[in-house]
Amino acid sequence: MTLPNDPEEQCGYGAFSLPKDHPFLVSCKMHDRLFESRDSGFKTLTRKQADKALLDSMLKIARERKSFSLRLQAYAYYALARAFGGLFW
Repeated sequence: MTLPNDPEEQCGYGAFSLPKDHPFLVSCKMHDRLFESRDSGFKTLTRKQADKALLDSMLKIARERKSFSLRLQAYAYYALARAFGGLFW
């Protein structure tokens, strides 16, 4: 089962997305581009590698901002990506 594409790139799906001013949006957009590239026939990364790139990007932002809260969020969003990303892959 797959879900239709979400027109918004906001770390999540529909109402279950981050606010537009969240620091992780750049990471989410990168992650979405990796998913879209697969849809276009470019299979450079596995889903697990794309999700790991998401985590690495979010953790970098958390480190730069010296934010423990963002670090926890990074792991939570990574877990959600691993758990539900297959619906979009």
